[in-house]
Amino acid sequence: MSRLIRSPSFPFISLREAIERARLLYDAVRRSPASVEAAVETWGYSSKSSGGKQTIAALRAFGLLEGEGSVRLTDRAVHILLNDDSPERDRLLRQAALSPPVYARLWERYGPDLPSDKGLQTHLILEMGFNENAVADVIRGYKETLDFTKMRKPAAPPDLRTQPAPPPPSDLSLGFPLLNDNRVDFRVLRKIDPAEADQVRTLFAIWLEKITARS
Repeated sequence: MSRLIRSPSFPFISLREAIERARLLYDAVRRSPASVEAAVETWGYSSKSSGGKQTIAALRAFGLLEGEGSVRLTDRAVHILLNDDSPERDRLLRQAALSPPVYARLWERYGPDLPSDKGLQTHLILEMGFNENAVADVIRGYKETLDFTKMRKPAAPPDLRTQPAPPPPSDLSLGFPLLNDNRVDFRVLRKIDPAEADQVRTLFAIWLEKITARS
């Protein structure tokens, strides 16, 4: 029987979602302590639901919530909520983004230039010990968090100058099947003059001789 690999801890939700949950809690109780049961009810969870517990854990991981028996928003969370557009808020958001240990390790390794999802998946499984079933959620949450805080370098748009132009459509093509799933295709962009036709006949005869199998 194969042993189930338990993944390291990672946030259940992205930082953007965690800020939204923090705002709901702030609207309900401001900075006053609240029981865990009361906190999760503000997010629409029952007191014993796994979603509520995971949300509490995610806000703690981002440094937005503190306390055990009762919980309250941290100074970081309140500053983020009350300063909608300021350099200080941006700094605090970046601090929050890298507070979860798994996010800090990924940032230390890759910085703003992320590899492909396949590369991240391989690193998470082989180097960080994540279960294969968890890596998609880790990658989604991490990328959303970096995008929310503008920490990820945007992908460069393709340089259209380097892209080969597709051939124009033509009705001068010819193709027909051969044995053993083989086929021959000919394509010409425009009609040719008689002198070129003679050259093509010669080249075709040479090419046909070369590709014909001899017993």
